Amino acid sequence: MRDQQKLTKEIKSDLDSIRKCSRKETDEANSIINLWNCKTEELDCDYNKGITRSFCDMIKRQATITNTRMKVLTGKILQHCIKMIACPQPCRFTAVALGSLAKGEATPYSDLEFMFLVEEKTDLLIKYFELLAMSVYFVIGNIQETPLKYMNIEELKNFTDNGMNGFKIDGLQQKAGNIPTGNGTKEQKNKFILTVDELMTFIGT
Repeated sequence: MRDQQKLTKEIKSDLDSIRKCSRKETDEANSIINLWNCKTEELDCDYNKGITRSFCDMIKRQATITNTRMKVLTGKILQHCIKMIACPQPCRFTAVALGSLAKGEATPYSDLEFMFLVEEKTDLLIKYFELLAMSVYFVIGNIQETPLKYMNIEELKNFTDNGMNGFKIDGLQQKAGNIPTGNGTKEQKNKFILTVDELMTFIGT
């Protein structure tokens, strides 16, 4: 219990730090665009074009840095979850980012979409990766930024959650579920626990 509480505090602290840095960098970018000359008759003058280029370049750099920070945080969570499972890794595997993290567009409030690419699959191996995935979900859920509607609980279907929408796993709705165990339906069960051959087939469809 104490280890879990410590991990939750660490993740919250890391997220807070990432968000503060992101906010500071966004404010710096805004200070550049404020230099735009709106009084000139030629709004697309060379001066304004230079300001716009500088603004865009800074936003691109900020997005890359923020995405890297979120990737490091996600890796930290995964490593902790691997250690939490009291058995050796059953085969070689890697976690592969999907969605905004894969595209380099993740923000400190993005949902997490990912898959497990595994060396081989048996019923026993699947149980390990299901457990690992669920451990990641619960660790992120413990941060308490996951709206209850994302948990796909029937009794909460009409529940209105007005809390802040923060760092969370991808939802369990019909059109979501880009996570190892899928969106909870039979059709999507373990949709993103794949071997290389299965991934190639999936990409080709």
